[in-house]
Amino acid sequence: MDQFKAAREGNLDWFKTNTYSPNLINDSGYTCLCYASSCGHEDIVAELLQSGANPNVQTIFPKTTAIMLACYKGYSTITLMLVQAGADPLIKDVLGLNAYDHTHRNKTSYIVDVLNKWYRIPNTLRSITQNIVRDLEIPIHNNILLRRNSIKKEKTMF
Repeated sequence: MDQFKAAREGNLDWFKTNTYSPNLINDSGYTCLCYASSCGHEDIVAELLQSGANPNVQTIFPKTTAIMLACYKGYSTITLMLVQAGADPLIKDVLGLNAYDHTHRNKTSYIVDVLNKWYRIPNTLRSITQNIVRDLEIPIHNNILLRRNSIKKEKTMF
């Protein structure tokens, strides 16, 4: 048995007793974290993250990430584990879809609540930042506040 089969089948004992590379990509272009996330194996996901698996590694094709797969399948606990480990729900696959989009694709939109609760503070800050920018008439690009002295003053539309 190899590490990818162990991840797909949820064989935690294999990971506890064998040496493995948590970020290795197989011939199909997937990591163990992607397999465990898409199959709902919370214990394997926890083990892989603890071993240093990168939650933002994209498959070779179609460029999906573990969080996209967990969101698509509706695994809220795994989704939360991945965002706590630094998974970026805004990374896009080859279709231009991110983790939020995958929740809607498979009617698992309740997962959006998990994502929104985790990202609530940044969203609040983003709203405050946009209000400040609007008041100062300083443009904002990609939700990044630009320093007033580093740009020309322009009128923006919100």
